[in-house]
Amino acid sequence: MGETGGRTELRAATPLVNNLIGGPMPDLLVDSPEEGVARITFNRPETLNAFTNATLEEFFQVLDRLRTDFSQRVVVLTGAGRAFSSGHDVADHSTPSWLTDDLGTIPSNLVQQRWWAQVVPALRSLPQPVVAAVNGPVAGGGYALALGADLRLAGRSARFVNAFHTLGAWLTKSALWAGIDGQSLEAAIELEARGQILALATGDAAEHRRAQAEGRAPQFRWH
Repeated sequence: MGETGGRTELRAATPLVNNLIGGPMPDLLVDSPEEGVARITFNRPETLNAFTNATLEEFFQVLDRLRTDFSQRVVVLTGAGRAFSSGHDVADHSTPSWLTDDLGTIPSNLVQQRWWAQVVPALRSLPQPVVAAVNGPVAGGGYALALGADLRLAGRSARFVNAFHTLGAWLTKSALWAGIDGQSLEAAIELEARGQILALATGDAAEHRRAQAEGRAPQFRWH
């Protein structure tokens, strides 16, 4: 692989790339470093491989195609540059291409949260074992990706960061404990999705956003 303007590129498209995605995907690279191995590289190193909604749509498409590609016996997830993935790109204010604009704020946010939360079930449903090769920071949604893999191999540079715990932490804690008694992974994910939407509406979440924009430490308080 080579570097072009901070972005990693394949020097030559492999048959897997041609057959699987039918053309270049700038935010995701798919190749086969060895026979039977499908490698998905998160390729936004300038953002520590943060996911936009467009990146997530592409990721789901790749997983759907791998699900029926039985020539690939294992799937490896990794990140370009110095990070695995920093999760959702907070600078991405777009909406998924399939989402209508007439739902209202809360229903729209919940629908999108549910969509993001399908990443782990999508990984679990693959017939191939999934290996997360974790390099550097892994946070937020990237943390969920790593945990959703069947096996995690962490380099010495790996740093696992629960980035969401400061945004309405007590609501997230309540949802996580309730999830222990859930009847299924899907039920636990639904509880967590609702907890995250509530947490994002707290004063602490608003303070976190203001502090980030102003380049200062946030001042949290109990709500």
